Amino acid sequence: MSMGYTDDIAAYRRMESDLVYEHIGKWVLVHNTCLVGTYETWEDAARLAIDKFGRLPYLIKQIGL
Repeated sequence: MSMGYTDDIAAYRRMESDLVYEHIGKWVLVHNTCLVGTYETWEDAARLAIDKFGRLPYLIKQIGL
């Protein structure tokens, strides 16, 4: 079964409080409900997402904002 964008949003919501505590203001990349990493800029997260996953669904969101 393929994961989608809504699954990634739900996964982010489950880990949000820990991410806010440790990485507020940074950018998170979530793919297939897994945390890929946190990044200083949206551009850094987007570059990695495109290089690694292409146009597949993933979530890039600023943590806590």
